[in-house]
Amino acid sequence: MRNKLAAILVGILGFIWAGSALAALAFTPFVTSANINATLSNNQTIGFAYAGDKFVGSVYFGTNNNQLYQTNLSGGNVTKFGAPNFVTLPPDRLVW
Repeated sequence: MRNKLAAILVGILGFIWAGSALAALAFTPFVTSANINATLSNNQTIGFAYAGDKFVGSVYFGTNNNQLYQTNLSGGNVTKFGAPNFVTLPPDRLVW
């Protein structure tokens, strides 16, 4: 009986401790749209890729959508990455 009571008490304390730890979790943007917009005049982000000592990202529609950007590992210091990527397709290969 004593072991059962102790197990219940430990279980209850475990739930209380886990609940307080989960309540402390807070999400913040890795890179803000304002930082991307200041660099590319566009913030339609597709995603990021890890590149060893930085993250490289891309944007979808709009101005500079052919220009990749990079951030440091903490998500700050957004700068252009390389030259713009221009893909030229013949008119018969374009899908509208």
